[in-house]
Amino acid sequence: VYKDYIIDPLAPGLWDAIPTYLGPLFSDPNIVKIGHGIGGMDTSSLHRDFGILIVNAFDTYEASTILSSKKSGMGLAPLCRHYGLPSWEHYKELKQKYQCSDWKQRPLEDAALEYGRYDIRFLVTLRKLLMRDLAKLDMIGGGYLRLGSSPEDDSGVDSSSTQTSKGGTPVLHSFDSQLGSTISSTVSSFSENEF
Repeated sequence: VYKDYIIDPLAPGLWDAIPTYLGPLFSDPNIVKIGHGIGGMDTSSLHRDFGILIVNAFDTYEASTILSSKKSGMGLAPLCRHYGLPSWEHYKELKQKYQCSDWKQRPLEDAALEYGRYDIRFLVTLRKLLMRDLAKLDMIGGGYLRLGSSPEDDSGVDSSSTQTSKGGTPVLHSFDSQLGSTISSTVSSFSENEF
């Protein structure tokens, strides 16, 4: 069971304390930081505003890009839907309403706080599922994740299995029904039964 924490950087006295308390956590290489699309505003804002550097991060958007049949990753709600995580429809509704809202206004609405929690709630679970699928892709793709290669350069990937949804949303390669018990036991540390 995971707990969700919301830190309000605009609360009185908190802005100046963030580098002291969060900086060491974000720079600790022994702690994996998980985010979705963190290469956008998240990392640059933390560095610009607080001098925080993120070390050892896993980006669920970037992982979905590797597994996707297109050159782009999946948004967080579609990724949650893909893996059958609960409440993704509600998250999608909250996102449409609050993603571009004015987050400087206080107090924040309860629904806005709920959206903030949903934005992080499934990241640990998604990382486990994505790592499982990345490991499976690497096993059957003949070294797809070689350092220094791009997806175009890597001939180990079967491009004939490329799929997209009716709306053009990338479809992730999911190998659960295609792989035998050998691979399942090899990657059992990423089993969905852990959740």
